[in-house]
Amino acid sequence: LEERVEAEIDAGRVSDVCFGAGPAEAARLFSSKAALAMASPVFSTMFFAPHWSSKEGPCAGGCAAGGSSSSSLKAEAAERPWDPDGGGYCPSRHVYVAVTDVDPSALRCVLRYIHHLEPRITLDNVLHVYRAADKYQIDGLLGACSSFVDGHADPWDVDQMLRLFDIACRLGIERYASWFLDKLAELSRVQTWRLLRAEEFLALHTASMA
Repeated sequence: LEERVEAEIDAGRVSDVCFGAGPAEAARLFSSKAALAMASPVFSTMFFAPHWSSKEGPCAGGCAAGGSSSSSLKAEAAERPWDPDGGGYCPSRHVYVAVTDVDPSALRCVLRYIHHLEPRITLDNVLHVYRAADKYQIDGLLGACSSFVDGHADPWDVDQMLRLFDIACRLGIERYASWFLDKLAELSRVQTWRLLRAEEFLALHTASMA
């Protein structure tokens, strides 16, 4: 079942929602309005609130998600007949939702969680997943991300703390930016030289240095 759900997230053969994820909406991931609405009040409002109408077309979902649908993607799909075996985005079958501010791999974790699969959280993606879960108000996934950080982040690992602090700042997650900054302050008192020489310190984003 897990393999079939994973394949459906990629192909959208029986789904009715297509996400265009990433800054250029290049990654396409699929789900169903019912599953999304049951997991997230944001999606519930997006798809089933009285103001929502399928007559508005794929842009309805995209605009509600805070992005604009990609006309090039829709034009490309309209010119190509839908392949039930290969799947893919089809304007007549899928509501298109542009999600340009969420990392595609993080959105995949969210969709896995919504479809009752292990979300596959790692230290590399946990803050991206946390931000996506917060955006869509998925409390269970937010809790899972927080528990993962608590259990796996090493406050004595300089490089790890710098990397996570930088990601938290880039994503605007103030809670974790402050938490990692406090840990770095503690480290600076005992490992100042190592902290200043760390490659992660030299690579900090300007948002993190502000």
